[in-house]
Amino acid sequence: MVKHLGTADQLLYKLTEGPFKVKIRSASHGAVYFLLKIAEELELERIFCRHFSDQVRDGLKVGKSLLLAAIHRAVRPDSKRSFACWAKQTTLPDICGFDPYRLSSQHFWDQMHTVTDEQIERVEKEITAKMIEKNLLSSKLLFYDLTNFYTYIDTKNDRSTLARRGKNKQKRNDLRQFGLAQVVTKEFLIPVLSQVYEGNKSEKALFTPFITRLRKNLSELNMDIEEMTIVFDKGSNSEDNFTQLDELEIPYVASLTAVHHKDLVNIPLTDYHKLTTKDKELPCYRTKKLIWGKERAVVVYLSGKLRQGQLR
Repeated sequence: MVKHLGTADQLLYKLTEGPFKVKIRSASHGAVYFLLKIAEELELERIFCRHFSDQVRDGLKVGKSLLLAAIHRAVRPDSKRSFACWAKQTTLPDICGFDPYRLSSQHFWDQMHTVTDEQIERVEKEITAKMIEKNLLSSKLLFYDLTNFYTYIDTKNDRSTLARRGKNKQKRNDLRQFGLAQVVTKEFLIPVLSQVYEGNKSEKALFTPFITRLRKNLSELNMDIEEMTIVFDKGSNSEDNFTQLDELEIPYVASLTAVHHKDLVNIPLTDYHKLTTKDKELPCYRTKKLIWGKERAVVVYLSGKLRQGQLR
């Protein structure tokens, strides 16, 4: 049947108040659907539900709640209080069958309160094994780094054993914080091991136990730890840590503090050589130097980006 639509004003009336009145809802779909398909391929919800509590809140098991929280964090990193407002603008509630308004911050608090450190470790290990099975992980080059997050937990609150005062990377030394250590792959920065730790622990003290645990986990997953090279920054530098790396014969790439090696800073530019990478050339100088009782290879390179930042 053909209808005469009339003028623009007449068409607007017909669509908004007249016989053709329609209700249109626009929702974000691509990102949440893509992440759900990845979760399905890796069987994340099944892994979660096998290790986490069977507790049900607002129609969802703990595993489902944490999967939804992970998707939220991946698409729109924000607080749990913002989940409902974000979710209702996506197709996630329609696909997974939940009422976004019922998933308050208290919902996630209740669900996460049932999760233990041991459960997280088992889940992390099984997900890593699943990714190895699908040839999605390589242990040849791994990046190790630590960071911390300040909280507003009251000083007199003694229920938290993690929140402690320490050197905060956001300069909020007045607040209690907790730390996060992670090892990720070079390709896509996929985490293979993580640890939440007390905010007053130093990076140097955490390094050796964490790397030992990493080697143990990868060995149990039949990954070739002999090919592993670990990359870390100067925050983990100490004589004990380098001695441990030497004893375990772990290949590594680390950074040095320029103020402790002024002889390297004063090398003339004429001694540098151009190293060609995929998309640019880097001026580099290679030498050997006695560092913590052993002669080690040292590469100095000039970073134009870092130089500009230091000049500001």
